[in-house]
Amino acid sequence: MVPMEKISPKKATRAPRLSPGNGGRGLVSLLSLSLLAVWICLACATGRPEPIPEPGTPSYKEAAEAAFDSAQTAYDRRDYTLAVERFERVRNRYPHSPYAALAELGISDALFAQDRFLEAADAYSTFVSLRPAHPQAHYAAWREALSLMRQAPSDLWILPPAHEKDLTHVREVIDVLERFMFEYPESEHVDEARELLDDALSRLARHELYVADFYKRRGQWRAVVFRLENVLDSYGGLGFDELAKTGLAEAYLKLDDPRPSDAVRILKEVLSGDDLDSDIEARAERLLSEAVHLAEEQSRQGED
Repeated sequence: MVPMEKISPKKATRAPRLSPGNGGRGLVSLLSLSLLAVWICLACATGRPEPIPEPGTPSYKEAAEAAFDSAQTAYDRRDYTLAVERFERVRNRYPHSPYAALAELGISDALFAQDRFLEAADAYSTFVSLRPAHPQAHYAAWREALSLMRQAPSDLWILPPAHEKDLTHVREVIDVLERFMFEYPESEHVDEARELLDDALSRLARHELYVADFYKRRGQWRAVVFRLENVLDSYGGLGFDELAKTGLAEAYLKLDDPRPSDAVRILKEVLSGDDLDSDIEARAERLLSEAVHLAEEQSRQGED
């Protein structure tokens, strides 16, 4: 970061010297004094930036701390616009102070608090990139993922379900969370990150199930197989296995080149599970009967 130059107050402009003239001396003097008063008031109103103490001196640290406390006070009062302005002042005027990094986080947090999640995610990401060894880098990495997740589609009742929307931000969340958990395994936010990762993966799994159902309704069974196999391979253990396996077994039976043996195998896996949903259980039993019958037919045809 380029050091800021020390700001020196400008030299005071000397007031015009009053000179007596022939006649009207009192009027000229009064007018000159009035102009001088206006000039002084304008100077006081506009003000000049206070000089920045030399970096490394006690006064520099004290000035940075006071400026940061002022910004934090605005943040605590939820005046986030003012907080951002004051945090930026700390960052720009005291770049050699430890408060500069904290001010960057303060800006990020204030953006997050205003629901400006994409801007917040970018700010947190920049912090991690520029300050990877900072003690709060793990916090910034975690908040980047949380910001992206807040930006991702939700399940508000007035909108289509999240699994029907663009999930680009959810995929970004997964990448950020996996990197976070790898780079900061001791972070206090790891447990929260795991929960958020499961949530993000579940959203993608539901999206795959939605797309599989879309193809099923159009009789495109190979596409159904591809999607449901992906659910099991990429999102297994998230609570969708029985539903995906049952749907996959049905797709195997509907293919132009049916695979009843594979259907029988995975349906037996489904029915051997505990606490099986009653609807899934009934569907699996019906499909298993069809699969066994079709497998026997294929076996007889093979003998012929």
